[in-house]
Amino acid sequence: VDTTGYLVVVDPIDGTENFTSGMCEWGVSVSCFANGYHVGSLIGCPEMNLWMQTGDRFPRFSSRIRGLSSSLQKDDLIRATAGYEYRILGCCVYNMINVVRGSFLTFENPKGAHSWDILGGLNLALEHQLTVTVNDKPYQGEYLQ
Repeated sequence: VDTTGYLVVVDPIDGTENFTSGMCEWGVSVSCFANGYHVGSLIGCPEMNLWMQTGDRFPRFSSRIRGLSSSLQKDDLIRATAGYEYRILGCCVYNMINVVRGSFLTFENPKGAHSWDILGGLNLALEHQLTVTVNDKPYQGEYLQ
């Protein structure tokens, strides 16, 4: 992908299985880049009226809950770190909104994700001074393939 100029990354339905099953935990994500670097994002869960965009400010909670990817198997859960509460909700956008608000301590996706699933949430987390790691490396707002 040529990252010169403007690039918009859209995920119109994040949490497809939740959406098709009639659950409200599904989301949309739009992330904009200029010359390979983030300039603005919007993420939201329409059925829950939860929205977050670049520039928003809000109170932050302090939680010990960790969100996990829904692509995990039972054996993966058995190996989860002791001392934390875990939730699996099947929507990156919903998990990332919770992290940025402080309702979740972290969101982990050990099996990986597509860029359209995570770019909006990663950059909103950076905007709120959270530590963001992708593939065990610090993430700093660049476009990810």
